[in-house]
Amino acid sequence: MIHQPPHQAFRPALSVRPLPVISVLGLGRQGVMTAAVLADLGHHVIGIDVDPDRVETLAQGRIAHIEPALAALVRRGVLAGRIQASDDILPAVLASDVTIVTGGCDIAEPGQSSCHALQATGRTLGQILALKDGFHVVMQQAPVLPGTIRGVLQQAIQQVSGLTAGRDFGICHWPARPSNSPAGGEIRIPSGNVLGVGDRRTAVRIGAILAQLGVQPTVTSIEVAEMAGHVGFDAPEAPGRDAPAHRGAPMLDALAGLCGVPA
Repeated sequence: MIHQPPHQAFRPALSVRPLPVISVLGLGRQGVMTAAVLADLGHHVIGIDVDPDRVETLAQGRIAHIEPALAALVRRGVLAGRIQASDDILPAVLASDVTIVTGGCDIAEPGQSSCHALQATGRTLGQILALKDGFHVVMQQAPVLPGTIRGVLQQAIQQVSGLTAGRDFGICHWPARPSNSPAGGEIRIPSGNVLGVGDRRTAVRIGAILAQLGVQPTVTSIEVAEMAGHVGFDAPEAPGRDAPAHRGAPMLDALAGLCGVPA
C-alpha cells in the first residue's frame, strides 16, 4: 500500500459542511447541559468559566450534580474529544463560530436588573472579535429584561471592537434552555419557543443548530424574544407532539405589535 504525505493525498470533494464550533460561556448547570447536548449532536464545544473547579470537573468528564442522563452525555462528549473546558476565553472564542452566553443580569428588584457582568462579557467579546476574521455569532441564552441584548451586550461589543452587528458579527437571543425530566432522567429540549435575531445570516446559522435539536422556533426580533422570554412564552409544539398550555402564548402578536415588528 502506498502512503502519500497528507498534502499530496487525494481528497474527494465533500458537499457536507463541518458543524460550527461552539464556545459556551459559563459552566453552571445550564452551561454544562447546553455543551453536553450540542456535543452529542457532533459539535466541538469549548466550555469556558473563570472557576477552576468547574473547568477541572468538566475536563474530567464529571458533573457537580446527580443527574444520570447529563452525566452520561458529558462523559461521552469528553471521551470523544468533542467537549473541552478552559478558563481562557481568548483562544476559545477565536477557535469557535458561535458563542453562547449563558449568563444574564442580576434582578435587583421587580422590573430592575444589574447587567454589569453581561456588559463586561460584551466588552471582552468585543476585544476578541476585533481580532477575528469571518462572521461570528453571539447568542445570549438567559431570559433578560427587554432592551438588554442590544442596549447592553451588543452595544458593549460594538464600542470595544468597532464592528457593526448584522454586518460584521451576529447577535441573537434564544430564551430557552434544555432541562431534565423528573429524577434527572432524559434531557428535554423545548420544541417551540422564540428565536430573536438581528440579521439573516444569524438566523440561518442558529436555525440550523436548533433544527438539529428538533426545535422549530418562531423567528422574530430580538426585542420580541426578550419580552416573550420574560413572560415565559413558548410557541406551540411541533405537529404531532403534545402541546401544553404555554403561559404568555396569546401575547406574541401583541408584543410584536408593540415593537412594530412581525411576529
